[in-house]
Amino acid sequence: MMASPCVSVCIQTYQHVRYIEHCLESVLMQKTDFPVEIILGEDESTDGTREICRAYAERYPETIRLFLRSEQDKIYIHGHKTGRFNFTENLKAAQGKYIALCEGDDYWTDPGKLQKQVNFLERHSDFAICFHDIEHVCETQQGHVVTASPKPVSTFEDILKGNFIYTASCTFRNKLLDRFPAWYFSVLPGDWPLHVLHAQYGKIGYLHEVMAAYRTHDGGLWSRQSRLDTLSPLICTARTIDRHFHSRYRPIMYPSIWNWERERIELLIHERRFDQAEQHSRRLLRENWPASPASCFMLLTTVAKIYKHRLSVTAA
Repeated sequence: MMASPCVSVCIQTYQHVRYIEHCLESVLMQKTDFPVEIILGEDESTDGTREICRAYAERYPETIRLFLRSEQDKIYIHGHKTGRFNFTENLKAAQGKYIALCEGDDYWTDPGKLQKQVNFLERHSDFAICFHDIEHVCETQQGHVVTASPKPVSTFEDILKGNFIYTASCTFRNKLLDRFPAWYFSVLPGDWPLHVLHAQYGKIGYLHEVMAAYRTHDGGLWSRQSRLDTLSPLICTARTIDRHFHSRYRPIMYPSIWNWERERIELLIHERRFDQAEQHSRRLLRENWPASPASCFMLLTTVAKIYKHRLSVTAA
């Protein structure tokens, strides 16, 4: 029987038959001086992923704890079928002092990743999260390195402005949350609010090393969405976080929300969806956001574009 794990690696997988072996092997190759468990949540794939997960669980029974989820438990968010149930149940099952994340289509590239992150968190008890740089691997383009943060130390206030932590790079302290707030099961994406909730309890440490790869492909939930399609749930999530904290941090969050709102309006104008653009513009002008005069002027300029385009359509 395996000793009590220091780290629980939570892997969520669905329809990843081409990627899951690479993911699992990258975790199994980790060299550590502490025990590691893998919490492998398989979300009832139909492409052979489940069979691969079963085979690995049988091959590594002392390390892998396999959870076979049901299609009936999937949670729909903004009309999208998600793995949120699988993800949160994996976190609940984790027994380690720390949790590291890796989606089934991502992978780790450095066999010392876990050791380095645990060493950091062990040395710095006032930190809740540790993350690092990643390589972005796209099936249709050449990969490139993403430098996640220019700051060695980030704070709760920094993560409120927007997410800069890639899932495959993240290790955090377990048991920081007693339970997830109900709204967590109705927002997309799920990684940013998770980091926000954890960062309430400590600082965020950054290691300037590439130790994982984030993969984008046609089967990914976000990969196949347009920028406009991803902005709406992102704005909804930001507004939900603002409400969760009773708008105490609105002055910190407003520049990001304001910019995302303006970008959405501009994209709607570009797609000639003037009614929706006007609706979002009016709402933003009515709300009590602490916007600067320059920001207000930019928004009014955008509103003027709406009417200019409408006039040109009418004239035509």
